[in-house]
Amino acid sequence: MVKTFVARTFDGAPTGNRNNTPDFPLLFQIAPGAGAGLGIAGVPFTIDAAGQTRLSGATTAEGAVMVPGSLLNAGPVTVRIFDTDYTVQLEDPDLGGTALAGSQKRLDVRGYMTGVLLDAAPDTPANNGALDTRTMQATLNFQTDRNSSDGSIAIDADLGDQTRRALRREAGF
Repeated sequence: MVKTFVARTFDGAPTGNRNNTPDFPLLFQIAPGAGAGLGIAGVPFTIDAAGQTRLSGATTAEGAVMVPGSLLNAGPVTVRIFDTDYTVQLEDPDLGGTALAGSQKRLDVRGYMTGVLLDAAPDTPANNGALDTRTMQATLNFQTDRNSSDGSIAIDADLGDQTRRALRREAGF
């Protein structure tokens, strides 16, 4: 769910209602994390919606492609970069109502849920709602990055309150 701000006006006002929607960054990096120098800068991309190219450009210094929320609100979009098409759409962050699956999705969005589970089917999603070694490693990596920058959360591979709050703040949902 995307939070939307709607400016209300009174009758006869010179302006109408506006719908301000955020842009969503897709990060293309050489490794997960938030450190400097991880982004892949200057890579050309296009964003298609409803079968038409709506936006083109190059990744930022941080390796970000900013996908306009206004396009995502209308439905899925296709980001073409590195000769690969990525379908991007908004999802329910609760993912079935489980707090663990929501945290896994946030870790995935931030680039920490990497690799595959050796004991699971190859198409097992990162946000499967099971506390597995991949989730614990992703949590540990996220905590390590946060702790090295500001020391605000414990490094214990546990999705405790501090870690979940930091994840929600950074993932934006």
